[in-house]
Amino acid sequence: MRLEPHITFSNQKGLPEIYNSRIISTEGHDLLVFLHDDVWIDDFFLADHVIQGLREYDIIGVAGNRRRVPDQPAWAFIDDQFTWDSKENLSGSVAHGATPFGSISHYGDVPADCELNSGNSGDTILIFLD
Repeated sequence: MRLEPHITFSNQKGLPEIYNSRIISTEGHDLLVFLHDDVWIDDFFLADHVIQGLREYDIIGVAGNRRRVPDQPAWAFIDDQFTWDSKENLSGSVAHGATPFGSISHYGDVPADCELNSGNSGDTILIFLD
């Protein structure tokens, strides 16, 4: 099987504990895909696109920030007032909606070297690890 899902639901654990258990697993998989339960995978070629992205990067995601600033509360914001960072510092696109193929928000050009990925502020997260 090309993709092997390990789904965690109705759990009482935090995401770091769940993610770390997969990272340290001895099952021998070379690639991991982490995503929240509110993600629609609208890509028939997801595995190919992950492999292609990992040819250049160790970690890839759908949205991120090219820089970090002191006390940054989340990937897209620069202060605790949730002021959006400048577009030239952001990367990626995310489709939003209750069904697949929702309205797309474009944050910035891709690919790009990023310091932060979406997900640390409650946003939908899609992170791939080599």
